[in-house]
This record gives sequence, C-alpha cells and structure tokens, in this order.
Amino acid sequence: MNLVLKRNELGSYLQFITYAPKYSVHLRTYASDKSGLQLYVRSVTKPGRYPLSFDTGDFTTYYAKNYGAYSISGATTDDPDYSYITTSQITGYVDFVVADTVTTQLSGTFEFEGIDFPSGKKIKVTNGRFDLNQLKR
Repeated sequence: MNLVLKRNELGSYLQFITYAPKYSVHLRTYASDKSGLQLYVRSVTKPGRYPLSFDTGDFTTYYAKNYGAYSISGATTDDPDYSYITTSQITGYVDFVVADTVTTQLSGTFEFEGIDFPSGKKIKVTNGRFDLNQLKR
C-alpha cells in the first residue's frame, strides 16, 4: 500500500504540536473511501529516524506513545471496520528529513506494519511520504 500525505488534501488534519509533550507530530488524513492514516511521534526536535514501536493502548488518546495506524470503515453498517496499529512487536518508523521547530516545516518518509486486534489481520504500509510547511500549532 502506498500513501502520500498532501497538505491541502480534503479532510486532512496535520499538526505540529509545540506544547506538552513538546514538538510532537500528529499527522492525520482521511479519504473519501472512509480510510484514514495517523502517525504520532513525540519529541521531534531534529531530522532522523523515529520508531513506531510502542504498545499504545487506545491510540485515540492525546498523550499516546509513538504509533502508526491505518483504518478503514465498512462500506455498510453490516461490513466490519478495521483499525491497524503498530505495537512493540509489530513496528515501523518515520524518517524526518526536515524537522524545523521554528518554521514548523516537516518532510520525510514512513513505513509500518499494523494489526487489527479484533480480527488479528495485519497490514503493511510502505513508501509513505510527506512534505508539509507551516503546520497548525
């Protein structure tokens, strides 16, 4: 699966958080097919590789640990929803090429595997990239 985050994509929510936990990155994007992608990385102060490798529990909580997640809602109410998330055993990473805390510019790539706990199904997200300027604080 190849995913590209675009700054002006309809339904996007992209944020570079500069308050506690300081310099956290929360990238979320949703598509018209009811799929969504989230990356959350704490304490991004410089370029480099940041792991997505922690048990996060409920990944919707504000102070979650680093995670990657991909979700898709069923086409009808009878179809299942899936939320694939990284864990300490099923991991990934974000490589920040640009991580400027002053101008809030972010650029990089990501890859991760995720598991949907109810079903046990897994997914691998590869070749992800983002190039973002002047993010919401």
